[in-house]
Amino acid sequence: MTRGHSWAHRALAVVLAWISRIVPAGRRSRWLEEWRSETWHAFDSGKAAAWTAVAFGWGALRDARDVRRRTRGPGFAETTRQDLRLAIRSLSARPDYTALVVAILALGIGANTAVYSLAREALFAALPYPDSERLVRVWERRPEQGRERNVASLPDFVDWRDRSTSFQTMTTYRGSSRNFATDGPPRRLLGAEVTRGFFRLFGVEPALGRGFTPEEWSEQGEPVLILSHRLWREAYAADPGIIGRGVSVDLIRHTVVGVMPPEFDYPYEAEYWFPRTDDPSTAGRGSHGFNVLAKLKPGVGIQAAGDELDAIARRLETEYPGTNRGHYTAVYPLRGEILGDTGPVLVLLLGAVGVILLIACVNVANMTLVRSAARTRSLAIRASMGASRSRLVRQQLTESLLLASVAAAASVFVAGWGHALLRGMSASHVPWAAPLRLDFRVLLVAMGLAFVTGTLVGLAPAIAASRLDVGSHLRDGSRTTGLGPTARRWQGGLVVTQIALALALLASAGLLARNLAALLDTELGFDTRNRIVGDLSLPPSRYSDAGAVWQFYASLQDRVAAVPGVTDAALAWILPMSGRQVGRNIWLEGRPPPANGDEWNTRLRAVSRGYFDVVAMRLLEGRSFEAADGPEAPAVALINETLRHRYWPDGSPLGARVAFGPDGPWITVIGVVNDVRHEGPQRPPDPELYLTLSQEAIDEVSLVVHTDDGAVVTPAALRAAVSEVDPDQPLADIRTFDEAVAAWLGERRDVASLLGTFALVALALAALGVYGVVSYAVAQRTSEFGLRMALGGRGQDVLRGAMSGGLRMVALGLALGGLAFLPASRWLRPMLDDVPATDPLALVGAFTILTLVAILAVLVPAIRATRVDPADSLRAT
Repeated sequence: MTRGHSWAHRALAVVLAWISRIVPAGRRSRWLEEWRSETWHAFDSGKAAAWTAVAFGWGALRDARDVRRRTRGPGFAETTRQDLRLAIRSLSARPDYTALVVAILALGIGANTAVYSLAREALFAALPYPDSERLVRVWERRPEQGRERNVASLPDFVDWRDRSTSFQTMTTYRGSSRNFATDGPPRRLLGAEVTRGFFRLFGVEPALGRGFTPEEWSEQGEPVLILSHRLWREAYAADPGIIGRGVSVDLIRHTVVGVMPPEFDYPYEAEYWFPRTDDPSTAGRGSHGFNVLAKLKPGVGIQAAGDELDAIARRLETEYPGTNRGHYTAVYPLRGEILGDTGPVLVLLLGAVGVILLIACVNVANMTLVRSAARTRSLAIRASMGASRSRLVRQQLTESLLLASVAAAASVFVAGWGHALLRGMSASHVPWAAPLRLDFRVLLVAMGLAFVTGTLVGLAPAIAASRLDVGSHLRDGSRTTGLGPTARRWQGGLVVTQIALALALLASAGLLARNLAALLDTELGFDTRNRIVGDLSLPPSRYSDAGAVWQFYASLQDRVAAVPGVTDAALAWILPMSGRQVGRNIWLEGRPPPANGDEWNTRLRAVSRGYFDVVAMRLLEGRSFEAADGPEAPAVALINETLRHRYWPDGSPLGARVAFGPDGPWITVIGVVNDVRHEGPQRPPDPELYLTLSQEAIDEVSLVVHTDDGAVVTPAALRAAVSEVDPDQPLADIRTFDEAVAAWLGERRDVASLLGTFALVALALAALGVYGVVSYAVAQRTSEFGLRMALGGRGQDVLRGAMSGGLRMVALGLALGGLAFLPASRWLRPMLDDVPATDPLALVGAFTILTLVAILAVLVPAIRATRVDPADSLRAT
């Protein structure tokens, strides 16, 4: 029988060609040739029939499937398990490398997660009120005085509310300080007096009880109040029977009608709310002290509402020129008003931790490149044994992702600690932020950052591993191989990037530190050392006339001064840096009023006798207040230097008279004292007029106590002294004057400290990167250095050669970092007061510190190169 002429044989040939597609391409031709040979042999006997072709076809199919299964090897799950076992074994063999990579990544990812969590709550989460995006704050602004945020008068608020059409609701409130009688000693608590529509604006109702009735909003309403959930829980043991019961507030029985839900906390940390009438006749148009809130109608924008209110304010300026000249309005989102300066701070911190993460990734990438170069021979052996390029890439990526997974788990703890720290620092600035928690979104962010980082730092070495020249690496007898030219360029670029980023961050921290130092060195105009302060709020029911108030203050001053360890004591209405300001327009006797009455606006203070001595203010001219300046004596006042220079630049103000209206009553100026920075060291002094408390019936004051050096005067001793004068009068918020001033600069100090910490971390990571690269370069050139030493080379030449490459990278990184910092520093301008954003000392200081640290990181491995034993190097060669 002639070959190829049997129809069964021809059909079998077609079947074999089809079955061969199952076989992997690399073995297909050989497999097909073997099966064709067997079929030719069978059909050459001349006895083969159709059943023979079927048997051959079935056998070929089974064989092709078996070849394919053997060629493909184990499945994906099995190879993944193998890769994981190999990665664990490899990382366990180098615990120092593993621990360092995990620590670096956990620090970078955890810091980012913590700051992101707080930023998400503060910058992106909605306020916990319905339609919160329509809530706004309305301010009175006085552009001619440079003041953009002033509280309003009650008559102005009523006109704004009644004449405007852009708002669904408009309401107002003012802060309140009242004395509560509880089971223990009396307590002074902070709350708010609110007008109609306050709770409706926020869309909240009491969780227990009811809100205020229309009768209770009136001036003749029964004394009632609503408690905060916190006060109800802490002072009244969460007793639901508190509704309808009476509590003593300023010695007057008030009925509790409701308890607010726990999430309602406006104004921040308010413990109670009283109803207040919005009748404009109960407050003068020139008396400013009311905070105005509003809710926009649906579809009305802030710009349109602001324009309408400004037009109303201009009409009021025409109608009431004596009190409203130069007074306009401004409307801002309530969210931004609550957040205050925290928004820019959080953006700055987000940028800082982003830089930290980038430096961490760069550092880990450098370490991974070095480790990959050290493992090239083992990878070449695996490749020679049949490992494919994809398998080598998978193995490298598996190891990187395993490291990233461990780092992500560790970063959760770092994020928790950092989040707690940030929440503590910003609690007073982000009052609506959720309680400390790391929810699933934060965890997903942490894991996402970890795996992206692991992929990025493992990708380049994995690709490099897939391109190994197996033959050359196996012919090389060494166990390790150096980096190629491309890898070395990448490594140098990564180090340069680290140094540039570290310099920018270090210079930014230096700017904030210099600004803080300048503020702390500013002369405040008073002494805070060995001073203790506390707050008093006298109940009008007991101290209803000026004589009773004055008698209490005089008795209290004498009693506290007799406490052991106390040098002297005084009282003041509105202490420096208390956050409170009260301004009035004054008239000067014998002078015509200016075109704009606000030019005569002056800050008011009221103090007791001896106050200027207690706080170490200087009397520059005239005399201070004396005991003879009592309620029946002629009204007297002192002024500060700024007020004197404004109105009496060339003469003495002593004997001049001022008043709060063109017709008096007149107050005689008896002295001049030095300027005090009442609004903090970053603000210049305002014109100030000091009245005496013996002639002013002011019921809210602060007690200032000057103690002997080293004396310990306890809060209990001061409270006992107050109790001896009035057992129902609490002394609240006792603190040192130093603490009061430090709280004013607390946010700036916290931000500078946090950014400084980030900068030090960046500095350490950059130094670690430089050290690692130079150490690796020295290790690769050990034989070269040993040979040069054996041939008579000097140690200083070897040292210079070992340092040259590292110093070039440092110099380039410093140059790029300086160029990047100058334009980026503009983001710091809103947080700088006395230091320009381009301050050269901050940049020079950061440059110097980073240069010294980088040189040290280069020098240590370079010195090691000079100690190479030439004999050992020659034997290794």
